[in-house]
Amino acid sequence: MSKQPYAYDEDEFDALGADRVPVGVHRRPVPWWRHALPFLVVLVLAPILAFGVVQIWSQEAGPNSDPTPTAGADDSGADGSGDTGGEEPSGEGTDETGESDADADASESPEEETTPEDDLDRDLGVWILNGSATVGLAGEAASQLEADDWTNIDTADYSNELPTESAVFYTTAEMAEEAEAIGEALGIGALYEDPEAASNGVVIVLRSDFEQ
Repeated sequence: MSKQPYAYDEDEFDALGADRVPVGVHRRPVPWWRHALPFLVVLVLAPILAFGVVQIWSQEAGPNSDPTPTAGADDSGADGSGDTGGEEPSGEGTDETGESDADADASESPEEETTPEDDLDRDLGVWILNGSATVGLAGEAASQLEADDWTNIDTADYSNELPTESAVFYTTAEMAEEAEAIGEALGIGALYEDPEAASNGVVIVLRSDFEQ
């Protein structure tokens, strides 16, 4: 837009007006910290206020609250030794002799039957030979030994004439205790150390005299 010619001479007012700018058209930029200030105030003051409220509440609630009594706190004496002035407690847990109910029950209850421990080699090989006319006699004897915890048992039939009565044969003297235990379990009293009859372990020959 072209400036039209001014018909009057320039005076002092025209000089002052030349230095002026329109008011309200251009504003100074607002600093960044003025925009961030409200958020900073909230972030800083909010935790501080919350912490102060919690501290005040805990101080008010702590001293005024009654402590929870612990079990047995009133049962002991002032010195903590549990002495209540020499009086004996009349609880049901003890009798006149000072024996507790649990001890009395344990002493009155019958002792449980337990298998006596021994040093027998119950994994020793045992052969049971049926030399009688009764079928299944060796199997019945094996069941008796299995019930007595013998674990390595074999059965078979026997056709030789000797021995004429039921007997237990074992290989060496180290097996004597096992042979005696087997003979006692089966009710056989005839025991023989014979490496030829029992090459490795214990051999039992059953005859008609064997009682089941």
